[in-house]
Amino acid sequence: MNWLLCVGDTDILRDATSAATVFWYRARRGGLGLVWAGALTAVVVLLAVLLVLGPAGTGLGWLSRNGVAVALTLVGLGWAGYLGWLAFQFLPSRNDRVVLAHRRWVRSGVDPLEASLQALSDEQLRAKTAEFKARLAEGAALDDIRAEAYACVREASRRARNHRQFECQLIGGKVLEECNVAEMRTGEGKTIVCHLAAYMKALEGKKVHIITHNDYLVRRDAEFAQPIFELVGLRVGYIQSQVDPGGVEGVRREAYAADVTYGTNAEFGFDYLRDNMKESIERYVQRELHYAIVDEVDSILIDESRTPLIISGPAEGAVNLYKTVNEVMLRLLGE
Repeated sequence: MNWLLCVGDTDILRDATSAATVFWYRARRGGLGLVWAGALTAVVVLLAVLLVLGPAGTGLGWLSRNGVAVALTLVGLGWAGYLGWLAFQFLPSRNDRVVLAHRRWVRSGVDPLEASLQALSDEQLRAKTAEFKARLAEGAALDDIRAEAYACVREASRRARNHRQFECQLIGGKVLEECNVAEMRTGEGKTIVCHLAAYMKALEGKKVHIITHNDYLVRRDAEFAQPIFELVGLRVGYIQSQVDPGGVEGVRREAYAADVTYGTNAEFGFDYLRDNMKESIERYVQRELHYAIVDEVDSILIDESRTPLIISGPAEGAVNLYKTVNEVMLRLLGE
């Protein structure tokens, strides 16, 4: 559809809140497409007039009514198909409509709460998490607290990192919370979009894993997020390949015990395999696998997935027993 859009169309998609606004904006800038639609409409009307009045009534006696009917049918089908295709080009896509709905929600639900939250102290802001959990325990729905929860994360980000999350980041956070893929442009702040979705899942009592590409990004993102989550009463941990790789020192267990844990896909995968090789659940380092956010999803789920995770352990028991059992079976068969 991009080839049909005119200069400035992207801007209307980044500001509009209704599908009708986008449709009429594109229609006014349709240009050549509307000219062809008008020409086809004129031809259809002309053929319809010829069919109703007849060739003799219009001074075109050399035409036959059957020929006009066939022409009207063919041109009418093409005209209807072209108008439908043109309307489809002007209408926002399904993804665009989702973003428009989220933008309306941000402007009507989250933005009006900003001033009241700025008046709270750090302790009062941190107490909001306990309040949200209590409301959920009493039977409140996530929709009842979502707008205020997003506003709290935005305020915590502003205080801790002097970064007020933009509208596009709030929209991206809601997309991630709904377990969808959020495609964002360079510079839109993909790294901190996950804070919103992670906070909502933590309010539900779910363990959150945030998967990124390498150890440097793991530490950088975790250290950036830590003061933000601390302002809303959550703990952040991270794991790296060279730190307590076997999980025997307790470092990894402590990192997994946090509300939000950062790590690479390989480390999460190997910890899962190592846990399943242990003799008891009490020795596991990982917690429940409730929810994961994947940063750079194309790289991790496509490129990195081509490398399998393989782990092995020492053989248990005496392997010479296989030889003894084999000799006994051969003797039994011989007898």
